Amino acid sequence: MKKNHGVTLIELVLVVAIVGIIFASIGLLLQSWIDLFFKSKDIIELNEESSLAIKRMQIDLRLAKQLVEPSNKKEITFIDALNNKINYSLKSSNLILEFNGKSEILASGIKNLDFTLLDRKGAKTSNLKNCKFIDLNFMINTKENSYTIESMIYPRNF
Repeated sequence: MKKNHGVTLIELVLVVAIVGIIFASIGLLLQSWIDLFFKSKDIIELNEESSLAIKRMQIDLRLAKQLVEPSNKKEITFIDALNNKINYSLKSSNLILEFNGKSEILASGIKNLDFTLLDRKGAKTSNLKNCKFIDLNFMINTKENSYTIESMIYPRNF
């Protein structure tokens, strides 16, 4: 009797095919994890950027001494406690802070920005003297999704 030592070509091809299928499956799984990581990273960066922008606007508007007549709902201008003129506006897709003649981008990827003046009862008002609250609303765009962020601001000084 003759003993066979070795592997046939069919066995070798089957092993290579099975290993290839396993590696392809692992590759697809890793690719989906990598895509998910980068999507999550983009959302976290947008969230951080928008949170910082909102906090900055809330602080400035709470300490505002006087509102200036707005030219539209997409911007708000006011005078702070030190008599500096401050303006928040949307230019292209950037939220811009203008302070003492200098411009600073607070957030990018903004699709829509609205400031709504509200009276004591929460009704919309165009009269600056009746304004007791400011409703801030903006939309952030990512490559695949849009997020709406809203904040109610209570100015202290008017």
